[in-house]
Amino acid sequence: MKILFAPPQQGYTEEMLFYGLVEVLGHDNVVDYPRYETLRAAPPSDGSFGALCGMLFGAPEPDRSNMRQRVMGGEFDLIVVSNRSWHMLPLHYYDAVPAVFVDGEDHADRMLRAEAEQGVKAKLYFKREAYVVDRYIRPHPFSYPELYATPPSLGRPRPVGAIFTLPHYPRDRVIEAFEHHMPNVAIVAGHQAMSHKGYRMFMSQSRVGLDVRGFGYGCLRRVEVVGHGCVLCAQRLPIVMPHEFEHGSECFFFEDIRDAVVFVDNMTEDQYMDMAGRSWEKYLAYHTTKARAEQFLNDVENVPS
Repeated sequence: MKILFAPPQQGYTEEMLFYGLVEVLGHDNVVDYPRYETLRAAPPSDGSFGALCGMLFGAPEPDRSNMRQRVMGGEFDLIVVSNRSWHMLPLHYYDAVPAVFVDGEDHADRMLRAEAEQGVKAKLYFKREAYVVDRYIRPHPFSYPELYATPPSLGRPRPVGAIFTLPHYPRDRVIEAFEHHMPNVAIVAGHQAMSHKGYRMFMSQSRVGLDVRGFGYGCLRRVEVVGHGCVLCAQRLPIVMPHEFEHGSECFFFEDIRDAVVFVDNMTEDQYMDMAGRSWEKYLAYHTTKARAEQFLNDVENVPS
C-alpha cells in the first residue's frame, strides 16, 4: 500500500500514526505532503519537547515531485488526512483516491464532516476519543514508539511520576490530593521546559504514572507511562480504547482520588513488577506506534461493504 499523508502543523495522534506507518510500510510508501516539519526538523535545543519532535530528522525522505500527476495517475492507494489538514490538498485529489480522516483533537463530542462542507467523503473516520464504534467510525487512541520505551525495573526511586504539560483542574486536584494526603510520596509535576530525554529519564525512575483527564478525555500519558515501565493509575474514561489495560491486573482505574492515593501507598515492589510486567507486554503487543499503525491498516483494508 502507498499512502499520501497530509500532516497538520502539530498533533500527537497524527505524529504517532505517521511514524508507525513509516515503520510498517517504509519511507518510500508513506509520502508526507506537505513535508511533515514537526517530525523531520532538527530536534529542539531549548529544552522543550513535543511527542515526537525531530523523530525523523535525517531519515530518508520520499519523492514529493509531480504530485498532481502521480495522484491522478493512480500511484497512491489511500489519502490519510487529519481533520486539521484535509483542506491542504486540492479537492480533486479526493475524487481520485479513497481518503480516511484522523481526528486527533480533544473534542470527544464533535466530529468534522468535511463532506458537508466541501463534498469530501471519507472511507473511514478514525477518532482519538471515540465513544462509539460503527461502520465508519473507529477508535484510534494514542500510541508510543518502542524506540523510546523503557521496561519495568526493580528499585525505582520515585513512587509516582506525573507529567502534565498543561496542569489544570482536575489534574491540579489529583496532584494536590497526593501532596496533602500522602506527604511521604514525592510527586513531581513536569512542564514544557523539561527536555524529551529528561522526561524519559524521569518516567523510567517512577513506579506509577498518573493519567488524568485534560481538556479532552484521553491523554498521551495513558500509553506513554506504560511504555516507560510504570503502572498506569488513571481516571476512568467514557471512551473506547482497543486492547484496554485491565483494572486490577494491569492498571488501576479510579473515580475517587483517595482510592488512587491508597493504591499507590499500599503498592509493594512485587506488586509493581507484577502489574507493570503485564501492562508492558500488552503495550508491546498493541500500543506501540507500529502496532497501532497495523491496527489502522487492518481497519482500512477490511471496511465492510
